[in-house]
Amino acid sequence: CTNININLKDKNYFNYLFYAGIKPSEPNEVYIDEFHKDWWYNYDRLEDEHGFIQWLFPVFESSGMNWEARRLGKEEAKLIREDFNCAVRFLRSYKMMLNFYGLVLIDEENGKVDRHPTIWQPRYRNLERYGHNNLRINRILTCLSHLGFKRYKIPLLEHFHTEIIENELLLSCKNSYLRFWRETVKYDTDEYLKKTKEKASDREDSVFFTHINNKTVEYLDYLQQEQSREQFQKEIREKTEAQQLKQSIADARKQQTTTTRTTTTTTKSNSTTGSSQNKAKKGEKPPKQKEKKKWF
Repeated sequence: CTNININLKDKNYFNYLFYAGIKPSEPNEVYIDEFHKDWWYNYDRLEDEHGFIQWLFPVFESSGMNWEARRLGKEEAKLIREDFNCAVRFLRSYKMMLNFYGLVLIDEENGKVDRHPTIWQPRYRNLERYGHNNLRINRILTCLSHLGFKRYKIPLLEHFHTEIIENELLLSCKNSYLRFWRETVKYDTDEYLKKTKEKASDREDSVFFTHINNKTVEYLDYLQQEQSREQFQKEIREKTEAQQLKQSIADARKQQTTTTRTTTTTTKSNSTTGSSQNKAKKGEKPPKQKEKKKWF
């Protein structure tokens, strides 16, 4: 990010410095660009780590599970909304988490999302299995309007409505959708203001959309960068899928070997038992048992 005219470190603008690429997250010590490069498609890490979501999606309320994350300040939120490079990084964070949930951003101008064409089924199963992701989604929805992407909230909620209510998928998310996610667009209620600390002036559009409308040089450069990034991500996805397929085949072979050994052992045991029974039938006397001594 550019045009830093004030001493941001003295102001403790930790979230702005993070999205400016100046400060790493805590305690992971990961810079924002490293998140987008190394964590995309790293589903196990995104699932198991609990301290990154507060940095990627800061909010005006408490920092949640990560005590080393910082609550988003109103002034630094405005700085992020007004900085194109910060906005681009935030958008990449959003797209990375959509991918984690099996979704893809179809239109960057209006925020429309849809199922990811190849990975949505296993990612939906993961979302159903791990309920803490419901809290993450609620934070993401809240953060979208804090940082200038308010228009993305309705399309995301419409997609969840279609999947949960109409298609009867993601049913473990239904309660969160009905009780919490939908509440994140009820801006005029006292409950929303109390919960989010967000006023109308905090929901100004990101400068990103001005660049889209004007087709600026910065925006065109961003599109070229995204094409290269998507190709890189495609290669990562293909490599990951190949590794998963290889592991699945190895696991299946191991299971088959175990089953075969169990069957062979059982067969031998039955054969030995049958042989003993046959010998007894042929008149062989069973071994004499020792006479028990009487205790009286």
